[in-house]
Amino acid sequence: MDAADYGVVADGVTDDTAAWQGAIDAVSLAGGGTLCFPPTGDATVISGPIVFGGQVGLWGTATRFLPPNARKACLFLTEDDGAVVFGDHGAGGDTATGPKSGNFSIDGTNGGDPTGLFKSLLTLERLFEGVNLYNAPGDAFLVEESQNCQFVRISSNQAAQDGLVIDKGAGGLLFSGFEFAGSGRDGISIKANAGQPGTFGSNPSHITFQHGIAEYANQTSGTFRNCVRAAAGGRVVFDNCAFGATGVNGTDGYVLRLEDADLVLRDTEVDGNHQTTGAGLVYAKNCRLALTGSPRFIVAPTVFTFDTAITLLADRVPYTSNTGTLFTLTNGASLGASQINGPSGAVSVAAAGAFAYDPVAYSYMTAVVTANATSGNLAAGLFPGHRFTLAAYQSAGSATFALPSNVAWAGAAPVLGSVAGSYLAATVIWDGSNWLEVSRAG
Repeated sequence: MDAADYGVVADGVTDDTAAWQGAIDAVSLAGGGTLCFPPTGDATVISGPIVFGGQVGLWGTATRFLPPNARKACLFLTEDDGAVVFGDHGAGGDTATGPKSGNFSIDGTNGGDPTGLFKSLLTLERLFEGVNLYNAPGDAFLVEESQNCQFVRISSNQAAQDGLVIDKGAGGLLFSGFEFAGSGRDGISIKANAGQPGTFGSNPSHITFQHGIAEYANQTSGTFRNCVRAAAGGRVVFDNCAFGATGVNGTDGYVLRLEDADLVLRDTEVDGNHQTTGAGLVYAKNCRLALTGSPRFIVAPTVFTFDTAITLLADRVPYTSNTGTLFTLTNGASLGASQINGPSGAVSVAAAGAFAYDPVAYSYMTAVVTANATSGNLAAGLFPGHRFTLAAYQSAGSATFALPSNVAWAGAAPVLGSVAGSYLAATVIWDGSNWLEVSRAG
């Protein structure tokens, strides 16, 4: 339905707030539908909130991020309560669903609600696609008590505070193809109640971000400036994302700051290349952090700072170009309960005479014993919790083989059998000072 048929002028000058709300209410009473920007119209001026409840959607004509001087399908906000709201607190879940909305931008250069230019409040199973916000005077996107919604190709540029805020019982959310750049505070802020049951009851708590970017956060002075700040109990997954460039004038300035969170980083890059005063790449307190695939951590004085209780699950030692500290542990933090494999890969090497296992280069190494051999001491592990599996295979049929002497074996040291084809394997873990046997076979 053409919004012009309901009195929306969209000439870039006329205040269309009342016309838009009248159109929304009329379409809602008629059973719902999608309001479209006038196809020949200019920008539309909004001086207050317009609320899309009652199964009403909004569709524009924009196809990409629009700078502030672009006019098509753009809502220009002029007052400090101006916002585009989907779902209304108090309206109830039965009226908060609606058709796909998107292909428009919102400009907060001259006004806008500091708690969000775009708000998803008490929405259920909505799809938003191609929504671009510019110059928010406070937070750009607010998603609160919304369940099972998808946000595709959304972006925020130059928000004075947070690019995206997720709060109060939001869960079951998917963000795909996002970009949050130049935020004055955090690029993405997941509040303490996010991912927990809210108005809609016990719904899925997972919040997933994929194929997106949050960068150039922390552009103003102050604290709590991070590309991502998560204080959520429900699981948050970042899949094939990139985060970087923070710490400008801030006092904590981590790229990722995690507290009381359960977070998964899959094939995601965390880049500190442009940090100036940031404290490091990742800060985690009372968290469970899983690293899967091939995440990359680039350039920082400290890659991980772990505080108090932490469980780290990693497929392999994280790749980093860092030349400083990989792990800093504070306030009793320990990686003793974590499961971290050593460097990826396994290798078999002929052993005769002097032999050396290499836990720094490999996670699994087999000595193929062709003649009497003695293994030297293992090099120090890369971090507390580093695991390494050393194995030996009897090829000669009568050769002797001495295992490293600097392993605290659980009982007598394993002995390689003298029959051709004999095999032994032992997994050891580095506790920060010593290698300790975890298990053996053979």
